[in-house]
Amino acid sequence: MTYPPGGFDHRPMPMFEYAEAMDEIREAKKFDAWMAEIDAISGAKFGIGYDDLPDQDFTGMFEDGFTAKRAAMKALRGGGWRG
Repeated sequence: MTYPPGGFDHRPMPMFEYAEAMDEIREAKKFDAWMAEIDAISGAKFGIGYDDLPDQDFTGMFEDGFTAKRAAMKALRGGGWRG
């Protein structure tokens, strides 16, 4: 039996699909770096990570162009942290 059933498709990916996939990877890396900044800010200010805060719409903030500092401050205030 072959896996997957019918075998593998070895045709090359069309260039536009490849470019879209690479754009998604680059955007994900930017988001990961942005989240690391938020984690560093909240850690330096209060000794906690962003995952210790109540749920936040970080994806929405990122897409709306928030800086990491602005997003961290909004998340911290939303979690009841002051300082």
